[in-house]
Amino acid sequence: YDNDPKNGETYGAIYNWFAMADPRGIAPEGFRVANDFDWADLYSFLKIGINNYPDLGLAGMRLKSTHSWINHGNGLDIYGMSILPGGLRLLNGSFEGIGSSLGLWSRDTTYSYSLSAANRSYYVYFQSNQSDMLFQNENTRTGHYIRCIFGVEPIINLDSAPIKTQEELDKEIMNKSLYFKQKKM
Repeated sequence: YDNDPKNGETYGAIYNWFAMADPRGIAPEGFRVANDFDWADLYSFLKIGINNYPDLGLAGMRLKSTHSWINHGNGLDIYGMSILPGGLRLLNGSFEGIGSSLGLWSRDTTYSYSLSAANRSYYVYFQSNQSDMLFQNENTRTGHYIRCIFGVEPIINLDSAPIKTQEELDKEIMNKSLYFKQKKM
């Protein structure tokens, strides 16, 4: 933040999307940058959670640190993720939001480095005045932090053909449905 090494000691480094998505890898050996599916799984877990607060939008509150957030924005840090409000870097190169916000890049699972959405990608956003975590779409030249996860990137084959066509699935449903069987008679 502000290219000040002191801020880096507290909050870590801010990366643009290209540094985060570089195929040479930014994560330490044995780790990887959290991807879209990882964030979606975490969000689903936190919405259900072990304390079962359905649909109250408390995901961010459960992950944010118990200190450093302005305007009474401190979290509960239930799972030890200690999300700190390190701010972000804007498209024009300036910085904003230290004390009140944080963005964490989400590694795309739909696009490769060379086939990215060209200039936009997703990140997870935490804000002082929000108790939830938000999924935002942002220019890839802006700067956000990253979170790494232990393990290898799962292989996701989006090019494979479905096991059954939609027509086959529809026929199967119609053949098994009591409604359609009664209508045929």
